[in-house]
Amino acid sequence: MLYLPRSTLNRSFISVHTAVGDPGFYGTLQFMLYNYGEFDYQIKKGERIAQAVVFDVTGSGEYNGSYQESE
Repeated sequence: MLYLPRSTLNRSFISVHTAVGDPGFYGTLQFMLYNYGEFDYQIKKGERIAQAVVFDVTGSGEYNGSYQESE
């Protein structure tokens, strides 16, 4: 799962540092926000700041110790 900033914050020059969610993660999500604008911006309780993008990952899931070699 990939977490991306919502466009409404981008229009206000607020940046949400993106993150990747690990499979099986549960708990509280926390994001780092940065204001690149000239004006103060107050995040309100319950305001949506990020959106999750879910995608299917295919493959065996096996790891042989190196992603660079084909052996």
